[in-house]
Amino acid sequence: MPTRDELNSTPAIVKILTSKQFVAGWKPPNFLVDGIFQKGFIYSLTAKAGSGKTAIALTLAALVALGRPLGERTVERGKVLYFAGENPDDIRTRWLLLAEKMDFDPTAIEVNFIPTAFPMEQVIDQVKKGAKDKGPYALVIIDTSAAYYSGQDDNANVEMQHHAETLRSLTDLAGEPCVIICAHPAKGGDIQVPRGGSAFLNAIDGNVYLEKKDKVAWLKQHQKFRGPEFSPITFELVSVMSSQRRDAQRRPIRSVMAVAVAGNEVHERSSSLDLMALRALQEKPGRSVSDLAKAVGLQPDGSGRGKMNRLLQRLEARQLARRGDDGHWRLAKEGAKALRLQ
Repeated sequence: MPTRDELNSTPAIVKILTSKQFVAGWKPPNFLVDGIFQKGFIYSLTAKAGSGKTAIALTLAALVALGRPLGERTVERGKVLYFAGENPDDIRTRWLLLAEKMDFDPTAIEVNFIPTAFPMEQVIDQVKKGAKDKGPYALVIIDTSAAYYSGQDDNANVEMQHHAETLRSLTDLAGEPCVIICAHPAKGGDIQVPRGGSAFLNAIDGNVYLEKKDKVAWLKQHQKFRGPEFSPITFELVSVMSSQRRDAQRRPIRSVMAVAVAGNEVHERSSSLDLMALRALQEKPGRSVSDLAKAVGLQPDGSGRGKMNRLLQRLEARQLARRGDDGHWRLAKEGAKALRLQ
């Protein structure tokens, strides 16, 4: 997309097309996340600090690299480029814990990171050159917009428009990636709108925002969104503890991960379905997902197994259940303790 300065400096070329010529330029939507995010499009993910932006962004990065679904939505598998400029040490820790909980190898997964902040507008050509050698990419995540801003005031609409236009050029990388910009809301304004307001929004394809209550965050569609309408995506923000890595005082490191769940699947630890699953694991260790689905009253088909998988991921994140090397599930020590307290 050309900038306003480029448009103003370029002689106008007027072409009048027939309807046939006009519709011949149509391209079918190419969804990275089915029904939400399209490849070649740029979006902002707006939320206040502490709402789960980074946790959700890292989960999206892993799901795309692994080709795993987001809840019930399919995800196209592809390489990811993650700009971790705001807090690379925190993101490094979160990524290692996410690898444990999602069972992937952080040394082999197809995700590249840029662990530094810089004024994007000044080095965009260098970024594109490096990405050309490392790509192609399906997804690019900017965490956060402020870490790569070249101006003086990220509430200045004109400067933020130029910033958005610079970031949009990342959709031209090999692979025509979807670009998602983690953004803080406008200072003292609407918490659903990123800094830069309408000028920033007009330079991108869509804005999604987070609403958070307790340990649940809802990813919602803002009114500025090019694409089909979608229902809010529910994420449970789960506190997790590493079984492999410790801090300098030899304490297990902890963080927060985002687990996508159906809206009616957000349970407290003592929920009946969770307890039924824990009791099933206690009665018969090493059960398969299909077997567990039957035990708690779910259908052992694709839908039932999907629901059971999400439930088990929550239990594992809470240290209540664990998956063995054989892929089967067993009761963890904390799970046995939880059952004794019932």
